[in-house]
Amino acid sequence: MGSAIAGAANWQLRLLSLAVALLCAACAACAGLPARPPAGAASDLPADTAPVRQDGLSPAFATVQQRLALQAQVVQIVGERYFDPQFGGVDWPAVGQRYAEPAAAAATDAELYLVLKTMVRELNDSHTRVLTPLESLDRRRYATQTTGAALAVVEGRLAVMDVDADSPAARAGLRRGDVITAIDDHVFDQAFFTAALTQPLPRPDIASLEAAPALADEIVRYRQLRAVRQVLLRSPDAPPPTSRFSVERAGKRHEVVVGSAPLVRPPEVRVLRLRSGVAVLRLNHFTASYRNELARALRSVADAPALVIDLRGNPGGDYSQYLWMAQQFLDAERSPLTLVTRSGSAQRRREVEIAAGEQPYLKPLAVLLDRRTASAAELLAVTLFEQRGALLVGESSCGCVVGVRSEFILPGGGGLRVAETGFVSAGGRRLEGQPLLPTHYVPPTLADLQADRDRALAVAERALLGQPTH
Repeated sequence: MGSAIAGAANWQLRLLSLAVALLCAACAACAGLPARPPAGAASDLPADTAPVRQDGLSPAFATVQQRLALQAQVVQIVGERYFDPQFGGVDWPAVGQRYAEPAAAAATDAELYLVLKTMVRELNDSHTRVLTPLESLDRRRYATQTTGAALAVVEGRLAVMDVDADSPAARAGLRRGDVITAIDDHVFDQAFFTAALTQPLPRPDIASLEAAPALADEIVRYRQLRAVRQVLLRSPDAPPPTSRFSVERAGKRHEVVVGSAPLVRPPEVRVLRLRSGVAVLRLNHFTASYRNELARALRSVADAPALVIDLRGNPGGDYSQYLWMAQQFLDAERSPLTLVTRSGSAQRRREVEIAAGEQPYLKPLAVLLDRRTASAAELLAVTLFEQRGALLVGESSCGCVVGVRSEFILPGGGGLRVAETGFVSAGGRRLEGQPLLPTHYVPPTLADLQADRDRALAVAERALLGQPTH
């Protein structure tokens, strides 16, 4: 009896402690959080910002009260600022309650960040994110901790789509078109990919950003790639792993050791002239910092009979750069978008007007897309498609189109990014969660990758010239 009474007393004490902690958390949440710009330099993030602790709790998160206060602040800010007052059908207050206990129980900074990341992913939103301090800094300097190999499921195999120059993958000898049969102890064989189509998708999913596509073939590859990412998922800011890749190339098998490193991909503009005279303009980011360079590139292709804008792998960026870029292809004022923002418990809508460019390019256009084409890049693609009749060639886009106005600063320097703006195209397309469908679907093939052929570009060129595309 005595032990039962003592156990009950201890349980009541724990409940009382939790209630006090929740009260402190609610009071702290009311104070709000400071903010930094969503992109560009951040004065509070030093260049030597360290990864989050994997072996314990820093002073900012040392107590249960501190961890609950942080979790409550994230819940409150998202609840007040998220552009959709219905949260896409998600019961956001209930989500907040469900993640309070895991936040309180976190034993390391990395565990706490993982709880917060998983919590906001319940919204299934492409831009609402919790970032560690290092992740926030890396975003601003266009750096990603990566092997440098972009992987995709092609013809039922895990294949290398691209390899960044001077990356760990390039130094290890990986090539486009290599088939990856295993990474460490994870085997990616037919049985794995078959099972991926029958197993339920993880919910929430913090390993993937892109929305589910509509094309049957892409849905299969989407589910299979998500399964790959899920088994390779790491803890936030975990030390870069060195992995053993089992590679199949030209009928032979071998193994390579591939590390991971911070790879910087700064904004870049490339111009190419095809033999037909068709010009190709490749953009890897949307940022106002290279506007002069981009203006020069557009002037250099003004005489081309047609233009291909290559947005494959472009994650988007500055909304202002989208506005400027769209203007360069319009000969009259247009209203290509409606902005959707929050007004208390309701939504407010406002049309976006874009003036005509001074010397716009008005000849035929094609836009190259893939599953990594996102955000502002998707805004440009849908604008040129609806307003200029541009061809969309390649694969479906990401379906990741909302706006982040600021990044709230978490204790210790992390960041909370909240989607405060939604977009609807003039044609009525709700862009977040609904990828753009290509007018000419050109899925990757192993033969094209291994021969280094760009079939999507070839199809775009032929279509612009009025030639058969098959």
